[in-house]
Order: sequence, then structure tokens, then C-alpha cells
Amino acid sequence: MSGQKLTVTYCDEYEVWPFVADDLSARLPLRNLKWQPSSQRAECLIPTLEVDLKRFTPDSSPLPLLTTTQTIYLNLYFVTCEDNEVYKTRIRKSIKNWLELIQSKKNQEWLIVYVAEADTKRSNNYLGLKSSVFDKIRTDYNPPKQDSFDMQVLQIQEDTRRLDMQRHMPGWNYCTFFILKEGLAQAFEIMTLYEDALIQYDELEASFFQVLKDKALAWFGHFGGTDPGDDSGNILDFKRKNYRDMINKNMISVFDFRCYLFARQCRMLLKMHKVIDVTIRAQLFITNFIPSIRENEENLPVNFVESWVFSACMNVVNECESLSEQVISQQTELSVPYNALDKIGIRCKHLPVTDPFSIYINHNVNEKVAEEQANKGITNTKLIEAIQAIDAFDKTYMGLSTRAIKSYDASLRSRAALNVHGDIAALKYIRGKYEEAVRIYESMIWRYGEQEWSSIENSLLIKCADSQKRLGKNSQYVESLLALLRNATFLSADDSIFYTDELINHVGKLDKEIKRPFSPIFSVHVSCVIDDPNTVDTTSVEVCIDNHLPKKICYDTISLRLVGNDPEQISFTIHNKDLVPGKNVFLLTSE
Repeated sequence: MSGQKLTVTYCDEYEVWPFVADDLSARLPLRNLKWQPSSQRAECLIPTLEVDLKRFTPDSSPLPLLTTTQTIYLNLYFVTCEDNEVYKTRIRKSIKNWLELIQSKKNQEWLIVYVAEADTKRSNNYLGLKSSVFDKIRTDYNPPKQDSFDMQVLQIQEDTRRLDMQRHMPGWNYCTFFILKEGLAQAFEIMTLYEDALIQYDELEASFFQVLKDKALAWFGHFGGTDPGDDSGNILDFKRKNYRDMINKNMISVFDFRCYLFARQCRMLLKMHKVIDVTIRAQLFITNFIPSIRENEENLPVNFVESWVFSACMNVVNECESLSEQVISQQTELSVPYNALDKIGIRCKHLPVTDPFSIYINHNVNEKVAEEQANKGITNTKLIEAIQAIDAFDKTYMGLSTRAIKSYDASLRSRAALNVHGDIAALKYIRGKYEEAVRIYESMIWRYGEQEWSSIENSLLIKCADSQKRLGKNSQYVESLLALLRNATFLSADDSIFYTDELINHVGKLDKEIKRPFSPIFSVHVSCVIDDPNTVDTTSVEVCIDNHLPKKICYDTISLRLVGNDPEQISFTIHNKDLVPGKNVFLLTSE
């Protein structure tokens, strides 16, 4: 994004330019300039200043201030002459006419450049005499020191301050105030003082929100967002529409205004190479602007909000990612388009209205109507293709998911990355790709159990268990059932009964024994040890078992082993009993 250049005009009525053009151009851009504002601010360093040299014409005068920003601060007049009489009769009048034209313009400096020929320079220095024409020019035109840029800054600041003080007076116009203050921002931008320019735009944003708070939006005709491409336009492109002209004519919509102001702020940040700040501001801007768009959603196409959110986020990510690798670990706004894609998928029936896809869905939306009009009015090509075909939708979904995982891994946000892995597994599950779903689920579920996120663990286990059952993986299925019942408090009563039945039915089909801790499915407590004096060879143990499952379980054997000093140990058993829900007391006898 190249910026405006400061324009320097040159008037060359005596064919001097060809002799100085190369030497002058070789010194551009200007470097390490210092600007000392008249206000009590620290001296500003301008590292580089791009200059555009243009031939002077009488119509070089800038347009009025409210139309564009002045870019001409200096005008050069090249002259060469060694004849006093020629200077007096012709050249002095030409310079005077040129000066009158320059001085009729606002805040422009001028400089007369006298170019002497080499041979005349030697002759004029003979006996210590100086060029009389040069002396006459210096005598006729020797103005005091000026600073056109500083004068323009001071004038705009004063005009802006005066206009701001009239805010509550009848006839005050925010758009006029904006154009005037933005003129100062653009003046700073031309001088590469991007921090100062950003301050002006931030102050304009604050003043807009004050206008919004006062409900004084008379200068904005409507909310907007109804032009072709508004849902997919690049929010970093401040030239996508003729925004300034619309502002100047009081014809800009709220939607266009906010997009333009945000694009201008980001431009200044990118000029300062503050790429991470752009991503942070983008997330705040997009998420904070969504409610305003929602309030006006009835005038917008179906899926407009989701298309705009998706497009805006991807615009910012793609732009910033190409400028800095650090952005990869800062792409927190990827969750925003991710949620938007979920909503679009549900509306066009590519996704079911179930977790994890329906978390951000407004269930009051008439999905049937939305399905019929899903891609009407939106212009994002990728989203249109995704709406029209499941394969295209899945490709977009997987691409965004992979990108999000990469970002979360880079920023060490393991839980966020796990959530996206779970979403991918859920997508594979609903598409009937059970092998892929199981592979992802089995690689991640244990992490939730390890961190005691039991409710999330169960939501994943339900789909994982069903996939394992469909694939005939009985051993893994039983393992998943045990894990589900271990978290039975997070299951409904019907689900607890169903999974208990499934466990009972499939345990007998195991190829090999599975050993797992019985807690918390069962709670076991040894009440007492009973020695019967009439039986020397046997001892009994009273055991209390709490069955937390909702159904009776028939078991073959319950055994208890007491271990003393090696090799001393005693085993107690009981066979063929029922373990009913709740408290059970058994008497186990030694073998």
C-alpha cells in the first residue's frame, strides 16, 4: 500500500531543469529530517520522506481543504541569467508573477534556485566581484524563514478545535468535522509521521462513538451494507469506495464509515510495521461491530453477517500473515470466522443442529427459509461454493480448522487446539468417516480425562463409542463405555441406563480381560472381619459395595485379598450374586 508523496513543483522557463534533474533526483527520498512543532512537543524525526517532483502549472493549486489534503509545500523556480538588463526587463517580472500565484495559495513555501554557468562563474569571481544578477535576486526576494507544514498543522488544529467547540450548536455537522480533522491526519501521513496520524484517527473514532451515544446520527443517511460486495469487501482497503467524497457530501452510511475509519487506522499501523496490533484491533472491531449489523439484519441478505465476518477475518489474517510470522501465534480472530462457518453450515443443512456445531446458533431462526435463501445476496465466492456443495464446505471447514490448530499450537493454547480437533472429529463422524473420527477421538479424549474436564470428555466419548461400535471394535467400545459410566453424573438417566445395558451386553464378547479401577462406578468399604469360633478353617469379611449405576448387574465372582508379610495372604470370595443400584452388603468367605 503505497502512500501519498509530498509534491515539490518546479518552474523552468529557462530550460535549466535538464541540467539539474539527475543530480536532484539522486538525492531523493530525503532522509533524517527533523521537524520542530511550534507547539511544545518534542522534536520529530522523519526517517524518509518521499518527494514527487512535478512541473509547475498555474492550475497546480490544491483543491479546497474539505475536498483533499494539500500535498504541495514547496515550489522551486529555476533561473539562469548573467545579464542585468535581461533580468530587469524580463526575468524579474516572470518571477514576480510566479510568486504572486504561489502566495495566493495557502501555506506553501517557495525557493528561487539560481544556476550559474561554469565559465561565467569564473569570470564573475574575478577581482572579488559576485554575480550581480544573483545579488539582485537575493535583494529583491529574501523572505523570512517559514515552515509551511507547521503553519498548516497549526491552522488545521485551530480550525478543528473551533469546530469541536461548536458541537452542540444547531447546524453542527460531524462529517465536516471528520473531513477537516482527517486533513491533519493525512498531512502527518504525507510527512511519514504515522503515529501522529493514527492519533487523529483514534480521536475521530472516539468522537464518532460520542455522536453514537448522543444518538445524533443525522449525517448518516442509513446503516448501509446493502451495496454489492459489502459482505465480502476487503476491510483493509480504504479505496474500495469513494469514501471521502461520500463523507464530504453527507451521503455515507454507518457501515461504510466504520469500515473506512478502521481501514485508515490499520493503514497507519501497517506503515509502522505494527502487524500484531492490526490483528488485535481487527478482532475488537469485528466482534464489537457484529451487534450493530445484527440490529439491521432485516435489511440485509441471509448469511450477510456470517459472510462479512468470515471475509473480514480472512482479509486481515491473509494480509498480516504475509508480513510477519508472529501473526501465526496471534490469530485469535480465527475463532470468529470458524463460528460463522458453523452457522452457515447449519443453515444450508451441511451440519446438524447439534454440538459442537450449534453452540453459537440462534435456535429461533427459521432454518428452512434460511436454507432456501442461503447464498442469495452474498458475494464471497468461497462461501457460495461451500453452500452449494458439501465437499466444498468440508474443504473450507478443514482448511480453516488446520489453520486455527497451527495458530493455537504456536501460541501454546492447547485447550483451544483440542476443541478444534474435536470439531474435526465431529465432522468426520457426521460424514460417516468413522475410522478417521475414532483415530482423532482416541488421540485426544485422554487429555480431557487427565485434566478432569468430564462433561467435555463425555460429549466426545459418545461419538467415539458409537464409531467404535459401528466399526466392530468391541474392546475399544467397552473401554469407552467404562469411561462414560465413570462420568455418569454428567449423563442423563436414560443415557446411563443405555450405556449400562451396552456394557453388560458387550463385556461377555471380549476376547481378553480388561482390568480397570472400579472407582467411581463402585464404592467399596470393608465393614468388618468375622472369625467364626466353630469353623477353624474359614474367616469371613463383610463388604459394602455402592453401585452408582442405574441398573442391576449380575456378577460371577467378587474377590478380596488381604496381604500381609510375604508370602502371607488370604483371599475372600463370593459367587453369582446381583449388584443392585445403591448399597449392597456381602459376606465374603476365605478360600
